[in-house]
Order: sequence, then structure tokens, then C-alpha cells
Amino acid sequence: MALADWGRIQFSGELTITRYVREIGDDLSEPLHCPSCGTTERLVLGTQGDEALIICSSCDHEWADDCVTARDVRQMLHQAATGRDVFFPDGQMWTVVFPALDEDQTLAPQPDWDDDDPRVRWEIGCLISPDTTFTHCLRAARHLASFAIASNTDIYTRLYPQAGGSTVDAHMATLLVALALYEAAFQVRATKMFEIRLTRAVTALSPEHARALKDLRPIYDFDPDEPSHLRVTDVNRMEAADVPEWERWRRTAVEILDLSIRDIVSHSHSSKPANDVRASDRERNWYPDDLTWYTGKRISSATAAEGSMAAG
Repeated sequence: MALADWGRIQFSGELTITRYVREIGDDLSEPLHCPSCGTTERLVLGTQGDEALIICSSCDHEWADDCVTARDVRQMLHQAATGRDVFFPDGQMWTVVFPALDEDQTLAPQPDWDDDDPRVRWEIGCLISPDTTFTHCLRAARHLASFAIASNTDIYTRLYPQAGGSTVDAHMATLLVALALYEAAFQVRATKMFEIRLTRAVTALSPEHARALKDLRPIYDFDPDEPSHLRVTDVNRMEAADVPEWERWRRTAVEILDLSIRDIVSHSHSSKPANDVRASDRERNWYPDDLTWYTGKRISSATAAEGSMAAG
């Protein structure tokens, strides 16, 4: 059991962590304990910048432990805030730390298209391997944004409402990440997510290219249960955005992508260069998700399995 108030969470019993023990060359599960008094129960977890802070409720000792991250704490705080069971993520991303935007989810009408348009021909080609449609780009963008919100204090305080951030900014920055991934896929005529390099999406969000994303409208809707175009609210917001708003969304979208690129490079066992980081580089661990946050409709279980993504 865990009790949470804003910014801190307390476990009533022991908190089991997984620690790598060099002497045995393997992971070992053990209860987290206070290094001052040895207590293992009723420990309080919070954050201090990008670090997790642990407080002993018995002796008030405060310390940090490499096995407890701010990302862990923010996932647990989000679990508690959304009424879900609270569990310790143990260094992984198991929760979509993303604020819900309560507004009309009506989809905009499909734009007209020309069968000879290169983008239309590409979309049709994606039918045989529909991993790069806008639906999948939306899902990938939400997971990339979730990782950034949970991992980075600056992004967290700007995008997570209980930390003082803006839900609209979180939504729109994530939408721009999705549009940038979609544009990056089109530029190389990608038919699978692993063909999309995140640095190409960053380029699509550069000041000289990002204005084109305002007018980008995903054009194909293969399945009414998997709509792949934009919401009316998002079209209106992009059309009405002033320069400061647009720049804020654009810069945040770039930060979200840059954070994942740096993290993937730093954890690569093969010295992966930044330019080779792909949209699917976390695919094995990505957690199931659906599009209820965007369209209000659940996707099929088969599609969810194909598109399962994590930011851990």
C-alpha cells in the first residue's frame, strides 16, 4: 500500500528494489532500507530536481539511491493521481505519464487528395505494412513524451499540470512530435517504424521546416476504428496559434525527441551514433497503449500488440 500527497509518496510496508551485485555478477532483489537506522518500512519517496529523494519516516534521514529514480517516483505519483494501483517501476517505464486533455475529440474531415500525389501513393503502399501511418506515429509520440515528462524536471514542470505545467502544451507538443515522425517517414518513404530516424523528425521540427507541419494533414483512414487524421480542436489550435505559442510547442517537441536520442545513445551497447537512433529502438519494452487519449476509441487488440511501445 502507498499513500501519496502531491510531490511525495509513502509506502506502508517494504519497498523491494533490484540491485546489480558485481560480486555475484547478477541482480539481487532486496528491501530498500535507511542507511542511518536500518528501517525498511514507511519510507517516503520524492524528487529533488532530476534525482529521487528518499526520506526515512522513523529518523528523518534523507538520501539518494541509484536504484530509485525520479522517473520511478513520477510514475508512482501519476498512478496515484489517476486512481490506479501504485507499484514501484524499478527503473523501467511501465506507466504513461501523460496528462488527460478533457475536450471534444471529434476528428476533422478527411482532406481531399489526388491519387497521383506522392504522399497518397506512399500511404497506399503502407497498407501492406501499416506501421508508419499517423496512428502509429501518434502512439510513438505519446510514449516519447511520457518518457520525457517522467525523466526531465524542466519538461515535467512545464507539461504536467500538478507540477504547474500546461496540459494543452503537453498535448500540442506531442502532436507535433507525431507529425514530425509522420513527415520523416514520408521523406524516406518508410514502411516500418524502424526505418524512421528520430534525427529526421528533429529536422522536420527545425524553424525553417516546422511551419509546413501546420498544414500537414494525414490523408488516409484505412479503418474507421483506427482513424489516422487530426482532431478538429488540433486543426483549429494550429491555425490560430500565435508565434510564441507555436514556438513553445515546437521547441518542446524538439526537447522530447532530443532527450530520447541522448538516452538511447548513452545506453547503447554498440556505440550507436545519434543519427542512427530509430523510432523503434525501445520497441521490445514498449508497453501496450491505445488511442483513447486522442480519438476516444479503443483500437483492436491485434493492432495494440503490433504497436506496443515503451519509453523505458
